Amino acid sequence: MMTTLKRLVFAGMFLLPGAAMSLHAQVVTSPTPEGTTITNVATATFTDVNNNTYASVKDSAMVKVGFLAAPDPSVPASYTPASPSTGNVANFTLKNSGNGIDSVTVFSVTAASGLTITKYQYNGVDYATLALLNAVIKNVSLVSGASLPFPVKVFFDVDAASGGATLPITLNEASVRTPALKNPAVTNILPPAAYSVAVTPDSATIANVASNGAPAYTYTFTVKNTGNTSNIFTITRALSTANGTLVLGALSTTSMTLAAGATATTNLSYTVNNGTGPDRVFVTATGASGGTDTGDLTVSVSKASITLAKTAWTDTTAAGTLITNTTANAIVPGTIYYYKLSVTNAAGSAAATISSITDVLSSSLTFVSTRPDAAGWTLSQAAGTVTASLSGSIAAGATRYFWIGVKIK
Repeated sequence: MMTTLKRLVFAGMFLLPGAAMSLHAQVVTSPTPEGTTITNVATATFTDVNNNTYASVKDSAMVKVGFLAAPDPSVPASYTPASPSTGNVANFTLKNSGNGIDSVTVFSVTAASGLTITKYQYNGVDYATLALLNAVIKNVSLVSGASLPFPVKVFFDVDAASGGATLPITLNEASVRTPALKNPAVTNILPPAAYSVAVTPDSATIANVASNGAPAYTYTFTVKNTGNTSNIFTITRALSTANGTLVLGALSTTSMTLAAGATATTNLSYTVNNGTGPDRVFVTATGASGGTDTGDLTVSVSKASITLAKTAWTDTTAAGTLITNTTANAIVPGTIYYYKLSVTNAAGSAAATISSITDVLSSSLTFVSTRPDAAGWTLSQAAGTVTASLSGSIAAGATRYFWIGVKIK
């Protein structure tokens, strides 16, 4: 019996199914359709110990193919909208690559930071949410290998500071018949980098008192990265005119790395000579990756311009009368009257400091008193000469005064 068994050939039972499976793997590129009945037949041929032949024996097994879901979304590999931009669209094709009739939904759509999903669209109709979209597309029946008749459009905006970044949008398609089975499709949003910068102020003007080398003044320039990606900026300054007024010092910052939309400042140090006219300086920011801009400042010399006025009055109060050199205003000997000495920084653009004022009284007069308009004056008299000095300064357009009381001998 063992010999007989050894001579049995089970090629049909074991080898043929294996061969059939190998052939299937080589030529079949899609899953076997749902509901297909697969029948495999095994055949055994045999002889006995005397080599007598017998009729072969056969048997078969039947298997019915069930449903295999295969949601299969696709989308172009990338899009290149500007940063910033709005109303951009990514087109996702939703396909049923399963082996039977199915329908599909969008389980989720996610976007990288820097992108904002604004709405969805199918067949020209806008949907604010996936729930509203899915209520429509899940009713579209798809045979195996079929796609939705229209793409699912995902609308999105790109933030301002996203240039040069890789920002993926991922859509997960789900089977309606097998909701747990999902498959993603990813497209990369690649907004091109744009480089620009703004330096302010532009055409600024300022007047400074001549510093004659010291002290130094400073002026602040602002640099803003107006591009859509980070950039490294080199800051330089140059004197565009040479009227002898402006002497440039250093910039406090000559290099800065700025994210898109970020600002930084640099302070220009300079001194002012008592030159012949205004001088103009340019401050320029140049990006390592691109972009350049220039701000400018014109500096002129601020000078004080003091005038001195002396008038005579009968009194220092509101009741006083201006005395003029006429017969009607003649002052008889023994009468006390008052001189008003006024200093005005009328035409000056810089504050002025009064070093001293002297008034030598006539030999016909006897000194009586002095009176300031307010605090700050130092007043004295010696041998008929009145001397005055003022602490602090007189601002442009301001006037200070004091009185000298005298008596005619």
